Amino acid sequence: MKLFNLWNRSTIHGKFFNLNILLTLIPMIIVSSIVYKVSVYKLEERAEEQASSTIQIGNQYIQNLYVDTKDILNVIIANPEIQKIINQTSINDYTYISSIDSTRSVVSSIIQNKPYITSFVLYSSNHELNKKFFKTDNTYINRDRGKEIYNKLIEKDTLYWWNNRNLNDFRQDSNSIVVGRVVRNMKKNNEPSGFLLLEIEKSSFFKGIDFLNTKDSHFFVMDNNQELVYDQSIPDRVTVDEPSNLSKINIDEKDSSSFNVAFNGEQYMVLYQPISNIPWKFIYLTKSSTFYSDASFMQRVTVFVFILTFILGSVLAYIFSKAVTSPLNQLFSVIRENKFSNIELDYFDPNDEIGQIGVQYIKMSRQNKKLNDEIIEAVIKRKEAEIQVLQAQINPHFLYNTLDSINWLAVSHKQYKIGEMITHLGNFFRLSLSKGKDTISMKNELEHIMAYIKLQKFRFNDSFDVIVEIEEDILMKFYIPKLTLQPIVENAIYHGMKEKNGVGTIMITAEEIQNGIRILVTDDGIGIKKAKLDMLNQSIEKEKKGGLQIYGLKNVHDRLRLKYGKPFGICIESEYNYYTTVTIMVPKLTTNEGGISYD
Repeated sequence: MKLFNLWNRSTIHGKFFNLNILLTLIPMIIVSSIVYKVSVYKLEERAEEQASSTIQIGNQYIQNLYVDTKDILNVIIANPEIQKIINQTSINDYTYISSIDSTRSVVSSIIQNKPYITSFVLYSSNHELNKKFFKTDNTYINRDRGKEIYNKLIEKDTLYWWNNRNLNDFRQDSNSIVVGRVVRNMKKNNEPSGFLLLEIEKSSFFKGIDFLNTKDSHFFVMDNNQELVYDQSIPDRVTVDEPSNLSKINIDEKDSSSFNVAFNGEQYMVLYQPISNIPWKFIYLTKSSTFYSDASFMQRVTVFVFILTFILGSVLAYIFSKAVTSPLNQLFSVIRENKFSNIELDYFDPNDEIGQIGVQYIKMSRQNKKLNDEIIEAVIKRKEAEIQVLQAQINPHFLYNTLDSINWLAVSHKQYKIGEMITHLGNFFRLSLSKGKDTISMKNELEHIMAYIKLQKFRFNDSFDVIVEIEEDILMKFYIPKLTLQPIVENAIYHGMKEKNGVGTIMITAEEIQNGIRILVTDDGIGIKKAKLDMLNQSIEKEKKGGLQIYGLKNVHDRLRLKYGKPFGICIESEYNYYTTVTIMVPKLTTNEGGISYD
C-alpha cells in the first residue's frame, strides 16, 4: 500500500517522488539514446578508419612491389650483356646456347633476392625464328604467342600484367602472374627489339601483407575483369573465390568507396581502392558483427547503467520526498493535535525551511495564546474599571447634592471659610461626574485637579505651592481620560509634601510630542529610594504590587494602557531627598467621547 502511495500524485510525497522519477527517467532515456547512437556511429567510423588504414597498408605494399618489379625489369633490360644478346643481328647455335647461359646468369644475379620471381622469358625480334627465346627451364612460349605478346607490349608501351597465367605457354595458373615490357635497343634510338616476361608466384608476392587477414576480416586483390588476383583461402575465414560471391561486388572502376554486402548469411562491410599504376583493386572485407558486437556491448552497458540509474533515482527520489514530507507530517501532527504548548522548539530541525515554519508556528501559537489571555484579562479589567468609575460617579453625585445643602447652611450662618471649602469640594465632585463621559478636555481636567489642590491646601495650611505651565492651545484642543491627574497629584501631596520640612512645590507641565501628549507632575519632596522606585515601576508595568499601595497609580496606568496600548501609561523617576517626577503619556485626543479621533 505504501509503495502504491508513492505513485499517488494527489499527495506531496507522491508529487515529489514522481517529479524526481521524471527528472531522472526522461534525461536518462535521452542521454542513453544519444550515447548509444553516438557510440555506434563512432564505432562504425572507427571500424571504417581501421579498414581504410588496412587498405592503405596493402595498397602501399603492392605499389612498392610494383616499383620493385619495374626496377628489376629496367635493370635487366639495361644490362649491357642483355642489350648485346637481344640486339645481335646474326647468331649461330653455339652463340645461342652461350647467350641463354649468359642471360640466365645475369637475370639470376639480379632476381636472386626476389623469391617471388620464379622464371623469365627474354624475346628477341632480331633473331631467327628458332633462336628468339632466352628463358629458364620449364618455360615455353610458342612463336605465334611470342609475336602476339610482342605486338601487345609495343601497343601498351608500359608494364603489362597477365593475371592467372604462367610462362608455360601462358596456361591458366591461379597462383601465378606474368608481367612484361618491351625491350628497346638503347644504341638505336630505343627502337623495339624484343620483350622481357617475368613469372611471379602470388603466394610469395603477397606474403608480406597476409597478416592483414584475420578471422573476421579478409583482403583480396581483383583485376578490372572481376577476376581474383590474390585471395588467401584459409579455413574458417571469409572467402570470395566463388564466382557467385564475386558477382555480388559491383565495384566502380574509378572510385574508392565502401558499402555493405551479404556473404553466406553474414553481413560485411566492403572497402576498396584502386591500386596506382596497376589495373587492380585492393578490396577489404570485415564482418559487420565485429564492430556491431562492440555496439551491442555498449548497448548492454547503456541499458545496465540506465536500469541502475533508474533504481538509484527511485531510491533517491523516495529519500528526497521523504525528507520533504517528514517535517510536513510533523507540522501537521502538531497543528492537528494542537500540542504546541508542550513541545520544545528543537522538535523541528531549525536548518530545514519547513522546520523553521514549525518553530515559527509554535512561537506564533504561544504568542497568540498569550495575547488571547491578555485580551481576556484586559476585558475583565476594563469591566472592573467601568464598574469602579460608575460607582465613583454615583457617590460624588449624591455627595455633590448634599454638599450644596451644607454650603447654603454655612453661608446662612456666616461661616464663609467653611462655605468656600464646601464650594471647592462641590466643584471637585461636579467635575468628577462630567455628565458620565470618560474623556474630558484638558482644561476641565486641570480645573478638576485645581479644585482638589485647593481643598488639600486648606487641609495642609498652605504647606506647598502649585505651578502649572501648560499652553492654552493644548488645554483647549486636546482631551484626556478623566481622573488621570488627581491620583498622581494626590501621591505627590501625601508621599512627597507631607514628610517635607518647609514649603514644597508641585509643578504640572504638558507638551505636545510626535506620538502624544507628555504630562509631567514633579514635586520637590523627599523623593523615593532606588530600590523602592524599581519596585514601583515594576509593579505598575507587570502588576507585581509587592505590598505597595499603588492602587491610584496602577488604575491610571491600566486605563491608559488597556484603552490605547503602548506607549501610553505612566512612568516614575525620582532621586531620594531631591525630587519625584511622574510622566504621563496620553494620546492626542481631539474629540470628546462618541467621536474620539487621534491627531
